[in-house]
Amino acid sequence: MDHGDPGPSQSDDKKMNLRLKPSLEQEVAEQLDLGAELSDAFLNPETGEIVRIHEWSAKDEWNRPKAESLRLIPTVPSQETYLWMVEFTDTVKDLVLADRLKVSLKEIGAYWKFKNILYHAPAEELQWNNFNRGKLIAAAQEWLRSA
Repeated sequence: MDHGDPGPSQSDDKKMNLRLKPSLEQEVAEQLDLGAELSDAFLNPETGEIVRIHEWSAKDEWNRPKAESLRLIPTVPSQETYLWMVEFTDTVKDLVLADRLKVSLKEIGAYWKFKNILYHAPAEELQWNNFNRGKLIAAAQEWLRSA
């Protein structure tokens, strides 16, 4: 019997459990995009369950020892989302639309103006949603690797 290999560590076990749930990347991507003004999302590394804790319920219903084993899922910073919008705008082939999107990104309320312009261009809105989803999935994969 080889005693040189201690076998999988407890943290390896947790990471292995995370891989058992195929939809986990999708679920984490959704949480990364939600924002957390009055609540936080946590990942239970043992079960792959995502728990959202609302500020108003945290004191009344939450078990502190359990919370210590959870990992806080961050939200994508607005600056990162802005950079994704700039990157997407550079891919838009309709030059008039691309110009309108570029102008929207220079104004106050850029996110909502950007989304409003795309609302009136359904094909490009779908492209944006797919582009954004891809970025969120990549961010979720990166976060899961580091979690």
